[in-house]
Amino acid sequence: MIPLADGGQSLTVSGPVDVLTGASTEDFRYDVVTASRDGVPVRTSSGLTVLPDRALADVTGVGTVILPGADGVPVIEKGTTEAIGALVRRVRRVASVCTGAFLLAQTGLRDGRGAATHWAFAEELGRRYPAVEADALDTVVRDGPVTTAGGGASGVELALALVEDLGRATAQRIARHLVTHTSSPDGQAQFAELRTRDARSPALPRCSA
Repeated sequence: MIPLADGGQSLTVSGPVDVLTGASTEDFRYDVVTASRDGVPVRTSSGLTVLPDRALADVTGVGTVILPGADGVPVIEKGTTEAIGALVRRVRRVASVCTGAFLLAQTGLRDGRGAATHWAFAEELGRRYPAVEADALDTVVRDGPVTTAGGGASGVELALALVEDLGRATAQRIARHLVTHTSSPDGQAQFAELRTRDARSPALPRCSA
């Protein structure tokens, strides 16, 4: 199940959904459900309107919750965060993508444990939730029933990691279909290093016509 709210990043929703639905076979099927606070449509940061399947209060019988991210730190009304907090405490697996780690941190489930988030927001995650060990280097971190991922595109890799519970061959089949890797060997470190390198490099002279 994926909870939705206005301002979310569409990639952190559509990426995991495509992977999970792609894992369906004749013998097994992921029933992917989306929900918003009152079951009303939400507008993503890119302007897409998403129609959820139901209201958060009507969600029952789910085994996994994936918290999507936003372009920045998610700003969600209190009623929605409370509903999400109650939901994640009664499921078997919890995951977060990108800045969805901030929503996860609010639940207290990561206190004293690590959580991956977008490398550009890891410092802010640690500042707001000092009990959480913010991870800016890894793309996906699995810690028992909780899985967290870095930037938006990492949601695909996170979902592939969840699908591996059905067997590595299944995850590899989906990765081939989507033309992607099941895991990124260099994680997010390569992108964080690029920002550091850019900050140290002198500005290029502006070209004149």
